[in-house]
Amino acid sequence: MNQNLFSGTLYQGAIAALLCNPLQSFADDEDLYGLSLQELVNVKIITNASLLTENTLTASATVDSVTRQHWQQQSARSLVDTLQHVPGVYTSYNLVANDAISIRGNSSSPGVRGISMQLDGVPLNGIIFSTALYHSEGFSLGLLEQVDVIRGPGSALYGADAFQGVISLTSRELEAGDAIAEFQYGGNDYQAATIASSQNLAEWKLSGIIDYRDSSADISYDYGNTLIDQDLQYSRSVDFEREISSAMVKVSRAINNHWQFDSSYVKNQQDRFDVRHLGPDIENAEQSPERTTVDDFDNHSSLELLQARVKGQLDNGLNLSVQAYTWDADWRWGVIQPAMVNTFKQEYRETRDGLIAYIKRDDKTRALNWSAGLEYAKHDNKRDRLGVGFKGYQTEPVTDTGWPVINAGEGYDRHVRSVFSELRYAINEQWLVNLGGRGDNYSDFDTQWSPRAGIIFQPDNSSAIKVLYGQAFRAPAINEINYKPSDSRGFTLGNEDITPETVDTYELVLMKSTTQQSVELVGYYTEIEDGIIRQPIPDNTLNQFSYYNTAKIRSTGAELKYAYHWQHAKSNIAIAYADSKDTGNEISLDAYPRWMIDWGMSYEWSGQQLELTLNSRIMLDRKAYQRTSTTLSPSDLDNYVRFDLHLLKTINPHWELSLDILNLQDRDNNTVGQIGINETSIPEDGITPWLGLRYSY
Repeated sequence: MNQNLFSGTLYQGAIAALLCNPLQSFADDEDLYGLSLQELVNVKIITNASLLTENTLTASATVDSVTRQHWQQQSARSLVDTLQHVPGVYTSYNLVANDAISIRGNSSSPGVRGISMQLDGVPLNGIIFSTALYHSEGFSLGLLEQVDVIRGPGSALYGADAFQGVISLTSRELEAGDAIAEFQYGGNDYQAATIASSQNLAEWKLSGIIDYRDSSADISYDYGNTLIDQDLQYSRSVDFEREISSAMVKVSRAINNHWQFDSSYVKNQQDRFDVRHLGPDIENAEQSPERTTVDDFDNHSSLELLQARVKGQLDNGLNLSVQAYTWDADWRWGVIQPAMVNTFKQEYRETRDGLIAYIKRDDKTRALNWSAGLEYAKHDNKRDRLGVGFKGYQTEPVTDTGWPVINAGEGYDRHVRSVFSELRYAINEQWLVNLGGRGDNYSDFDTQWSPRAGIIFQPDNSSAIKVLYGQAFRAPAINEINYKPSDSRGFTLGNEDITPETVDTYELVLMKSTTQQSVELVGYYTEIEDGIIRQPIPDNTLNQFSYYNTAKIRSTGAELKYAYHWQHAKSNIAIAYADSKDTGNEISLDAYPRWMIDWGMSYEWSGQQLELTLNSRIMLDRKAYQRTSTTLSPSDLDNYVRFDLHLLKTINPHWELSLDILNLQDRDNNTVGQIGINETSIPEDGITPWLGLRYSY
């Protein structure tokens, strides 16, 4: 393509790039076609990768975003569903059946830790398990507008929580006068309802959202047991029910032309009954293959959050933002199986209070822009208890359950004082340098530093070549430090001698847009040192575990995204490859699929106001669970293939009707349990249709 032809088609190419790129900041595609070429070139896209205004070509991180429109087209019902088509992101289940997320091959045990989750800038991670996925995994989609994901370390901006990556949630924003009602009902007793409204009251805008979701699936399956015989199979039947209820109230006010205040209150709660995997649920694991029934299972999690923020522009052109927040999280999990070898119950409650303030100069007419900020966080472990009982093992009961209770980390608190800064310098029209760093001072650890750097070359307005580097760390969670159980068989003890784990990530990114296409190719290499993993205690007669800094994880991979847009049709494909190994313990991290392929296609019949979307995910080279030692040998899983359909009919400007069908082929797909010695291949739902109705005014 010659230069003149390229210039002549750049307008269409920029549109295609923005349509195909998940970081677009427009509400719908039609907004883009009203922009001039210069406006398209200068489109600024706000991401969670920086406090400075960036677009996809200038961001010094690999970032994806899933908007409300995208996850509706992908038939998402839960927060984790919104991530299932993000390249390099794998979702499964952990030991206590909570959702687990792995990024770029890291399926080590425990693998859910070190992914920062935020809501409107408020960090949600706790200190007890170094994750937000226990108390916030069931965060309601009815409250959200967008989910942004950083693949790779984000500690230079977000601290220790962002060891593997960042999941940033943006709450739903309503226009004054909006009134919305959304309903869904269908297979597996899936039902959802959202009511939202926003009104102006004097100089204030008040918005409210109430959301309820419930689903239940009857699942029957077989699984093996590697302790006894790899081929020995047990049967299990569960009625997996998940119920989410939530509410949000937001108030905002423009103080003048330069300042704005906003505040929000969120209450989100999830209850689950029964569990997709626990086993082998047998009376005597060495003598009897007969399975006992689960007499009771309960999982409850809740989050209550309040935040307030003021932001605006100072007289000298600097922008200032100050945000204060407080939240209270509660999580309870338990299985009561009297006929089983053991019974188990765990609960915690923790609070986090914090303040985030930053100042920045963000002027597109300047070559040098920067930001700098301070953050303070206070974590309090209000309740942290484990109850464990063993058949034939007698201890003096200390609770009404009759189980011995371990007050693991109750009363533990942690204060973190942080400074962070970033600098962006445009050497000329083609070369850009981004630098950033953060220092975190822990009350229970030394100060940790997290740098990052990016060099970006743009040969033209629609291309970029990036060389990126980032370092991150994860401070040990409280249960990894402080758990001191009684003499209980098979339990995991804390280790006060462990230190933070660190990760270095190197990325090479190539991006290009043409008239109707966009492509992004990422190659990465990751090194984790002093990785914290769960391992058996040597010569321990009770078969207990503890946490050690023995993991050295090396992960190499590549991610390719290609998108095509032509008139009323869109298509995209993402291919992710990851090869990971813990060289410190000679363990392959093979619970993470070696290959993941995501494909989507949509077509709009504009005259009929009808849109059809078809999505698929394929996963190859998988194991039944993540091994924790060289003596374990998980079996191979069949290839995972799933197709989902979404059909949207706009009846008139106020009414929409939708049809979703999950697992069109009704395949017996299964996912992986990240931790466990049992064959934890967990079945997904079969073919599942549901209808949706939306009214807006």
